[in-house]
Amino acid sequence: TVVKETARIAVLDSGS
Repeated sequence: TVVKETARIAVLDSGS
């Protein structure tokens, strides 16, 4: 789902 992808991107951005 789009929400899942958004959450994944948010986590990746936070880790970066």
